Amino acid sequence: MNYWQPVNEMNYVVTSLYNDSIDDVLYAGGWFGRVDGKSIYGIAKWNGSEWDSLGKGLDYHFDLEYAGCNVWAICRYQDKLYVGGNFQTAGDLFANCIATWDGLKWDTLPFKFNGSVQDIIVHDEKLFVCGTFDSVGSIEANGVVMFDGITWTSLGLAYDGTDPNEGNVVVGMAFYKDILYLTGYFYDVNGYQHNMMRWDGISWSYMSPDIMGGFAFTWAMNVYNDMLVVSGSFSTQQGNADNNIQAWDGTTWHAMGGGTGTIPGWANGSINNLFVYEDKLYAVGPFKSAGGIPADHIAIWDGNNWCGLGSQFNNNIKAAAFYHDTLYIGGAFSTISADTIKYIAKWSGGNFVDTCSMPVGIPEITQSNFSFSVYPNPANDQLYLSIFSAYPEKKLVTITDLMGTNMLKESLDNGDSAIDISSLPIGVYFLELKTYEGRSVRKFVKQ
Repeated sequence: MNYWQPVNEMNYVVTSLYNDSIDDVLYAGGWFGRVDGKSIYGIAKWNGSEWDSLGKGLDYHFDLEYAGCNVWAICRYQDKLYVGGNFQTAGDLFANCIATWDGLKWDTLPFKFNGSVQDIIVHDEKLFVCGTFDSVGSIEANGVVMFDGITWTSLGLAYDGTDPNEGNVVVGMAFYKDILYLTGYFYDVNGYQHNMMRWDGISWSYMSPDIMGGFAFTWAMNVYNDMLVVSGSFSTQQGNADNNIQAWDGTTWHAMGGGTGTIPGWANGSINNLFVYEDKLYAVGPFKSAGGIPADHIAIWDGNNWCGLGSQFNNNIKAAAFYHDTLYIGGAFSTISADTIKYIAKWSGGNFVDTCSMPVGIPEITQSNFSFSVYPNPANDQLYLSIFSAYPEKKLVTITDLMGTNMLKESLDNGDSAIDISSLPIGVYFLELKTYEGRSVRKFVKQ
């Protein structure tokens, strides 16, 4: 059964969703130019039964079937809705990437951003805007500015790179323990690319340790279970705590049940967006698994394990939000589980989940006088064991799946040993090591 339902009809990609509890509407931004057969450009509002326009919308003057804009950020601040992205006009006004809507008409800011707006958040009664811009009017910004309701202010973020054609690219913001964190990429004086920055209200610093990997990238953040969860495109093979998602406690990175993965022929399993609702963390992006179990483009983390919804999407999910206690998603998809559902959908399955991973808190068995560890975890084709034993005799390894089926048996020597697990399907497994000194069991994830 397909629990996803269409939300009337949009004619192109949805890139952002925002639940406005003040006006009790759901806003959707994206590349669309037609909604329910009406000309609605770039942004629309949903009241639970029908879509409506916000004046003439964004970039309407192109008069195309699809809007010529990206809308990445929608956020209410004081009595206005702030909309950011990559567009030229709002209504009849030249807006250049950011505009405000007061419920009746569009307005622009008294100065222009010279690059796109990627995220807008509110913290401590102040508005924060980030993006690819390096100036806002005469203000040198280098990717992030703050508005207190009266004055726009630079936060002093510098661009330390040596290439004048480069600049900071800031795609996400979040406050955690009164520190502002940024995702994206930032160059230091040696030309090294960092994936995160943080601001304590006085000065900026790089993360230590940073997100690792030459091709790593960070996208979204959210605070969950008193930790800052960061997502993007990175892996344990590059030295990170987990794959595409990990949690920061202020000093240390923590794994999150194996993170997300993919299968051959698909994208890298990255997570593009995160949000929290009723003690659960929702992740969306071009991944095919989470915690070793099938989870196509959307997964739910409850603090112990990942769950999938059993759906199959033909393209990416870019945004998600809850409105009237119902999950809405938007993206580039046009079919869900072979049903035609274009670009926006809502979930009618309540608390149903199709498959969940093994809880990460389940204890592993140790009934022995020796110790061993498995790495990397999650693993791809090779799993390595470090065995610490006083006895040099052979050791027997048995790998079973969650149903107890024996999947592999092998004898090993002391020290570091490699096991070929390339033939195992993606999933969660138990590895039992037996020796003269006893037995121990470790859990690992094959991705």
